[in-house]
Amino acid sequence: AAVAVPDVDGYDVAAAEQALHKLGFTTQRVDEPGAVAAGKVIRTDPRPGARQRLPASVTIFVSTGPLPIDTVSVPFDTMSAIFTDPGRGTIPQH
Repeated sequence: AAVAVPDVDGYDVAAAEQALHKLGFTTQRVDEPGAVAAGKVIRTDPRPGARQRLPASVTIFVSTGPLPIDTVSVPFDTMSAIFTDPGRGTIPQH
């Protein structure tokens, strides 16, 4: 029987793993910077609601916290645009 992947976005990683294991999934963890607090689930692959035939694995992407902003090498106009309209600019990663 196929089992739907639960929505664990925003959960603490331990709670997310427990919820997934309870349904019969195995888990893999990938740490990456994110906008949410460190230790919280950013997303899963497959996404919530996807039906998987067991045995199946779900990858949990876990936030290491936001990246620090390099304000030295970013032009003032770019920084100003980002802080006044967060959806507008992108910050170069070094």
